[in-house]
Amino acid sequence: MSDPVWSAVLTLALAGWVFSILALIFRAFPERDKFLRPEAGRWGGVALFFFLLWVVALINA
Repeated sequence: MSDPVWSAVLTLALAGWVFSILALIFRAFPERDKFLRPEAGRWGGVALFFFLLWVVALINA
């Protein structure tokens, strides 16, 4: 039986992970042949956080 709280966290973490990966792509690469390292680090960290939260929620749901 799944826990409804962890299932909600699972769904939100997946949505946050997908959003942060899209933000990473569009913010770190604003135009052709241009890479913004601070933006990549920021959004990469957010993506990593949501990915780890998703894995923890998978284990506990």
